[in-house]
Amino acid sequence: MLNALSFQPTDRLPKDLGAMRATGISAFAYPRLVEALGLPSRRPKIHDSNQMLALPDLDVLDALGCDVVTIDEWVSNAFEEAEKWQPYDFNG
Repeated sequence: MLNALSFQPTDRLPKDLGAMRATGISAFAYPRLVEALGLPSRRPKIHDSNQMLALPDLDVLDALGCDVVTIDEWVSNAFEEAEKWQPYDFNG
């Protein structure tokens, strides 16, 4: 990753899912991705309610071979922060 950021040769293209909002995943698509990867079902953690973006869990990032995590002012998926999340059911 550091090589890519320094415009140096890398062994492969770095992968990112949701480390910044521009590479985020819809909260409505995220559960289907989790299911397709064969991982345990879970509700998405919404970290951008305007765009309805899910914060990817570490097991999802690992399954996809991603190289970066989200670390911003309010949230991170680099470690567990259960106290920052509330369950919410969009289907009523």
